Parts: sequence; C-alpha cells; structure tokens
Amino acid sequence: MHPHSSKTAQQYIFCGETCRLLYKEMGFQSALSYFFAYLRQYYPLSRIFSGFRHYKTTRYVPVGDTQEGLSSTILTLATSSLTSEQIQMLMGTDAFEPYLVRSPSLTDSSQWMSGQEDLICYLRVPLFTQGESVLQMAFCSRVSDAFTEEDGELFFRITRPLAQAMSEDFNSLQPPPLVQSGAKERCDLLLMCRGLTDLCHEVKKIAPTECMILVYGPTGAGKEVLVDALHAFSRRSTGPLIKVNCGAIAESLLESELFGYEKGAFTGALQSRAGFFEAANGGTLFLDEVGELPPRVQVGLLRVLDNHEVTRVGSTQSIPLNVRILAATHRDLRQLVAEGKFREDLWYRLNAYTLHMPSLKEHRVDIPVLANYFVNKMSNDISLAQPPYISASQIEALCAYDWPGNIRELRHVAERAVLCARQGNMCAPLDFVAAIGNLKALRPALYHKSTYLPQTNLPLLPTEGPYPTLGEWTDEYIHWMLEKTGGKITGPHGAATLLAVHPNTLRAKRDRSLHAKEGSPHCHRDPSSKARTD
Repeated sequence: MHPHSSKTAQQYIFCGETCRLLYKEMGFQSALSYFFAYLRQYYPLSRIFSGFRHYKTTRYVPVGDTQEGLSSTILTLATSSLTSEQIQMLMGTDAFEPYLVRSPSLTDSSQWMSGQEDLICYLRVPLFTQGESVLQMAFCSRVSDAFTEEDGELFFRITRPLAQAMSEDFNSLQPPPLVQSGAKERCDLLLMCRGLTDLCHEVKKIAPTECMILVYGPTGAGKEVLVDALHAFSRRSTGPLIKVNCGAIAESLLESELFGYEKGAFTGALQSRAGFFEAANGGTLFLDEVGELPPRVQVGLLRVLDNHEVTRVGSTQSIPLNVRILAATHRDLRQLVAEGKFREDLWYRLNAYTLHMPSLKEHRVDIPVLANYFVNKMSNDISLAQPPYISASQIEALCAYDWPGNIRELRHVAERAVLCARQGNMCAPLDFVAAIGNLKALRPALYHKSTYLPQTNLPLLPTEGPYPTLGEWTDEYIHWMLEKTGGKITGPHGAATLLAVHPNTLRAKRDRSLHAKEGSPHCHRDPSSKARTD
C-alpha cells in the first residue's frame, strides 16, 4: 500500500491518536516504540529519537530514543569534531517546520555520535517550543532516499496529537496534587511520571506476590519510593514496613540490630531487644544498600532467608518469621560476587526478581511534573499564598541539566529555589539555575552565550601563554561574580548564594584577592576595585 494513499492517510491519523493515548497511559517511550513499529511497515526506518534542540548553543538534550543506551547523552555540536558546514547542515534553521537531511558524507567525520550511520537520511519534525528550545522528533534511515518533503508534511500532521499532549504536560499551569507522607499516597509520585509508566505497571504486577525483589538504581533516583509502592500494592500493606540502611549502621552493631539480642549477650546489653526482622513480622523489611553488608552478616542473612526464622545474638532459640524481604543497591552485586566481596548464594536468593530505577536523566520527560510537584509541596510547607509558576525558560534549563544527584537533587534544588524567592507569604519568580548553586556543575552550553544566565563575558582560559594558577582563576571568577551581583554578597541573589559558599568564606577570599599583587598576566580586571559588602 502506498504511504500516501487515502486509506493509509486515515490509518496515520489513527496512529497519531494512538500515540497520544499511549503517551497518556504508558509513557513517552511506549508511544515512541509504537510509532517506530507502525511506520516501519511503510518506511525503512532504523531509529526514532526525540529531544530538545537549542539553536543558539547547538545543544541537543535527549528525551527518548528507540535505540537503547543513547537516551541520556547531551550533545553540543559546536564542541564536536564536525566542521561548521556539517553543523549547519545538521542544525538547519529554527523555523517550526520539518527539516530533511540527505548526506551520507556526514557519517565520515561524526564518530562522536553513536549510531552515526542513521544520519544518511534524517527527517526532523518539531513538536513544540519550550523557552528557546524546540522539542523535536527525528526519523532516521540508512537508505539515502527513504524520505521526501511530502513525508515531512505527513509526519508533522500525525505527530500533532502527541505534541499537544506533551506540551500540555510541560506547560501545565495547574499544580499537581500534593502527595501525603503515607506510603500508599507516595505512590502517586510514581504514577505522575510518564517516563516510569512501564515500571509502575511492573510494580503493580509483582507487588501482590511474596517474591523477594532486588531494586537496582543510582543514589537519589527514588528506590525508596519504589519500595513504598511495592509494599502499598502488596497483601502486606496493612502490616509494618521497616526500612534499614545497611550502610549507615556500624559493622559492630549491624548483626544485633538486624537479628536482635538477649540480655547479657554483650557488654551494654542490659535487656533483651527485638531486631528489625522481628519488628517487620507480618509485613515487609526493606534492606537498603544491601551491597554494604559485611561477610559475617551476609551469612546470618542467608540463614534467615533459607529457614524463615531468626536467632537473637546470645540466644539458641529460633523465632519463626513471616516477613517479605525487599532489597536495594546502587552497586553491581554481580561484580561484587566476582570480586569475592558478596556471597554468591546470597545474591541468588536476593536476585529472585529485579527492578531497575533509572537515573533522572534517563526520563527527562518527567522533570517538569516532578519540579512542579516539589515546588508545590514546599510552598505548602512554608504556607505560601499560592505556589509560584515555573516559567518555560526555567523548565528548559532544568531539562538541560544532567542531575547527577537524580530526583533527590531536583527536590533539594526546587526547595532551595522556593526559599530563595520567598517574600513573606508570596514568592518572586523562581531561579533554578541559581538554586543549583554550583555553576561549574552546569554543562557549559547552559551558560555560555545563552539566556539562562545574564549575557556576560564569562572569564575564559587564555588561548596562548601560561595558564593561570588555580588561585588566580578563583580570584578572577570571584571578581566576575561580584560584578554580576553588583557587589552583593548575601541574600538570595548574592554572590555567596550563587557560588554555594558561606558569606564569610567569600569575604575572606575577596579580601585576599584585593591585597594580592597586581600585574598578573591573567587578570582582566582591576583587583583594587571595591565591592559592596552586603
């Protein structure tokens, strides 16, 4: 059937609406995968990916990709090995219209990009604008004549339902409902994340069973919230949920804390005490950072898992248990087993069923709703008249940050932004870039010739001659920041807040700089210039 026949065009309209519904119910990645599977019936597609493109900085922030492993790497063409002509060919214009590239020569020098063979024929369709960036969907093929200009217009039309749904989520003025402190209510936070929809369905499927579950994921990604959901949807939801951070308890105390102890079992054991396993009887025990368990405790844990009973330290009597075990770690237990640091038999027991909690940069599509939620919750906690609105440019900046601390870092940044903007029971416009605090942690494209920070000449390293010392560079950066803040050190928009240092520390560094010898070849400003003290 010809891709532009009347019947096929009607099917495309149905495909576009189906993608919108899939996005709403199953998340963006599911919609992308369906799009890919459907269109491959008519086109030699090799890949579809989507992300925000910022034309001024040539930055590309990925949001989704049908090719695994490429959905979290931020790319900046200006800093790549591509020539200016190749960059111009890939970027095109910022017009809100489809853009078609047919250039096999691009693959010869674009080794910096994985899957570069997909650029042989490349059709890019805009979805919606966010600040100064455009969310786009790119259709790739290894066949040079796979797409035509007419295909671009067709793809633009059939992506409109999905584009509208995503734009509404990214720009919604309505704050999300507050999640309460209860475990079951906290599950709503997971359900709000369209990038985690598949994971939520898996949680609901496995939670009612008695299977032991091991949750993998980086620190701060939300593994504990996932455990809350597993307990809330289980048959043990009315029982206790006991959480133990295995890495936060001293090794000498860990065995007695987990298994309990009898009076006189050791010095200081003045009375018998139940351990965490007994406390969780009839419910769920969550062992966080289970990879930190020392070998001796691993042996005791394996015995408990095998026999479903626990023996307190200093006792010979076994106590039967009815406990479901959930565990989590940010470490690779398979590698620890290979290194002899984790028992292989214990790993097999814990590894009955695994769930993976992705890093925040792997589901950037959820950043707006999470940021909105944390801002709303913090506003409620400090009794603001109404939650502040997050502008499109601020959402754009949040999506362009890599979030090494994941959701935990986003929560702290949102809370800091609200606190810094608070004015009585009202709130000034939020500044998330300042709230992140460490400007050097931001990707250079975020603040180099962009609108996220004031248009200024950030001091750059010299292109010739000796490099400045660390002290000289620090002094120069402090001078630059004081100029940008008008000499203000304290307060929400003061230099100390932006540099994430104590005001007294900044004053001391400034005073030392003012007394430093003049004439440094790297000094671009007069070091004797005075700054306002507050």
